[in-house]
Amino acid sequence: DSKVYKEDMDGVFDDITGAAVIGAGARPVFAQLTDLLTIWWSDAGTPLKWNQTGNVASLGGTPPAARVAVGHANRMWAASTNANPSRLFFSANGNVEDWTGVDTGSIDIDFEDGDRIVGLASHKQRLLVFKGPNKGSIHEIAGTAPTGSDAFTRRVLLRGIALQTHNSIVEVGDDVWFMSERGVHS
Repeated sequence: DSKVYKEDMDGVFDDITGAAVIGAGARPVFAQLTDLLTIWWSDAGTPLKWNQTGNVASLGGTPPAARVAVGHANRMWAASTNANPSRLFFSANGNVEDWTGVDTGSIDIDFEDGDRIVGLASHKQRLLVFKGPNKGSIHEIAGTAPTGSDAFTRRVLLRGIALQTHNSIVEVGDDVWFMSERGVHS
């Protein structure tokens, strides 16, 4: 119902939407970095933040209006904007609200394949990038910085399995499970 609620173990859900505007029917994707919770929306609406007090607020800086996000390698990663559905954006090291500094940037993931980035997962010091919903592919981003001796690199792990929704990615023990139109994958 275009609201954000919290429940702090008192049995009452408190509305913490404040002045935030949330699109009708938009599904949330929650991503955390440091002690800041960010909320991204399936309709590519304005990302929000919550620092565990007060109401949610718009995420500061100039974050992309992305559909999916995840905290990984001390950065926030966000993807699937309307203008660039195959572009993966990364924030500054340790600062979820800096998207234009010297160590920020983006990586295009097979931008001509007819798919968009549908999901992201941080697993075993690698960022997994899932594309879909048509042909499908999974890419792996390794490294810890845009440049230098441990610069970000990309490799294709798999083609032919299309993730249907970011919210179907689940960490199970030492593995990542996810859903496609073919079923559950590990």
